[in-house]
Amino acid sequence: MNKEKIIQELIEFAEGRMDFDTFWNNYKNNQDYKKLFEVKLGERFGCFRNKTVNEHLLIFNPNSYRGKKIIHNDVCRYLEFYGYAFNKYQKYQNDLQFLCDIQPSYVYIEDEKFLNNIINQAPKELSKTKKKLWIKNKIKEMFKYDTKPPRWIQDPEWPIIEGKPLIFKSQTKEKLDDERVYYTFYNPETKEEQIIIQFY
Repeated sequence: MNKEKIIQELIEFAEGRMDFDTFWNNYKNNQDYKKLFEVKLGERFGCFRNKTVNEHLLIFNPNSYRGKKIIHNDVCRYLEFYGYAFNKYQKYQNDLQFLCDIQPSYVYIEDEKFLNNIINQAPKELSKTKKKLWIKNKIKEMFKYDTKPPRWIQDPEWPIIEGKPLIFKSQTKEKLDDERVYYTFYNPETKEEQIIIQFY
């Protein structure tokens, strides 16, 4: 294993000099990356919860803003743990903040392609603040509900079928002490329903 070369590549990624796709391709196809990340970072970084870096990296979707931010953070934490000096690239954090700013609290779109399609519809002449507001209103128009939006007990899981969000109908519990909450959505064209279950 050429550890020096891999560490240099990790620093390039951490500093934004290597794009995400190149890093992820290296990670997937180079067993030496996986050997390097077969370590637990201990209590210093509680998010790992006794997982190896490899195990933590593979939890998240590398095609989502959130996944990219967390994967980038994992690499930075690895470098920090072993004392390597670098200047952390902020783009992934900024992208995630932008993602949170443009979505109502009851929606969380992970699909970058779906989200970018909405973002690209915003009028180019708008200021950054007005652009965020335009996108947020557009998302609110697309994610419809019969009476009230869902009150999620975990992260939002609004289903999108063939590029279209289903309409939210209701949320229920079978019993007062039940730990499960049932969120019912439906397709306005076919009337077919889909139920999302979340647990307390």
